Amino acid sequence: MHEAIVELAERLKATLPPCLDAVFVVNSGSEANDQVTRAPATVQARRVTEALHERGILLGTTGPARNVVKIRPPLVFQREQADLLLQNLEEVLASGRSAPG
Repeated sequence: MHEAIVELAERLKATLPPCLDAVFVVNSGSEANDQVTRAPATVQARRVTEALHERGILLGTTGPARNVVKIRPPLVFQREQADLLLQNLEEVLASGRSAPG
């Protein structure tokens, strides 16, 4: 696997809240599930993507429960763009915008 992909996956995992405890690099997404019940975290996934859309970062949700956060960067995705994504993702998660309720 390409070194840059491994680094991005590790950085994403370190950034994500406990309810998103895995990063699968399959060019599709990362599933959001409730940490306790393992139920699909559909609302939280939507809130994260909406908050990032407001910041000009386009992500999507997919899957039967719409709880897979889809990051589909272009082939020219570089460290600078990864840093921008991670910084904004950290800020959105810290703000509580993804919290249930």
